[in-house]
Amino acid sequence: MVEPVRMEKGFVRTYDLIESLRDDVHKSFEELESNKKSQFRRRSTVRCIFSYMEGTLSALKYELLRELRRSDLFKGEAKVKARGLLEEKITEKKTSGESKRMLHIPLDQNISRTFALAAKLWKLDFSLEESGTGYRSLLTAKKARNHLTHPKTYYDINITDTEMGGSSRNISMVLGRVLPSMETTCSLASHRVA
Repeated sequence: MVEPVRMEKGFVRTYDLIESLRDDVHKSFEELESNKKSQFRRRSTVRCIFSYMEGTLSALKYELLRELRRSDLFKGEAKVKARGLLEEKITEKKTSGESKRMLHIPLDQNISRTFALAAKLWKLDFSLEESGTGYRSLLTAKKARNHLTHPKTYYDINITDTEMGGSSRNISMVLGRVLPSMETTCSLASHRVA
């Protein structure tokens, strides 16, 4: 096995990140197919799905930050707020100056706000349907993921068929709609730079 090279912070390689996480999802589903009742494989699949969603969101935010620096669409406080969302940091003004602290944004809100910002910044006709079954599936799967990553009881680490279905629908939504949009917008953004 080849040891991965650790690069300086800031060297993101967004497409490699997305590709590796997508490969993990495909591999976890292949493993799950051999034993759909295996809680270990279900847990692994859910973890891979959410890593992929979070990684995709991070890659999108990275591209949006690059665009925000060049854009004059946002000014003053609006630009500070947009940058805070993308960096997941909030700037606080204190008598001793400014300080930044990490900002926790729940995944569903993070997705919604980031895609709204992307649509505005890149002038896209794109909106996330927050009232549909796909979004409700996201909330169900997110709840399962939260129990899985912060277990208090044995039952928290058991993934039900409903939760598994919600996770599968989420990955279908990401693969079928969100990711192609993100890859297209990232591609458009890179052409604007050139």
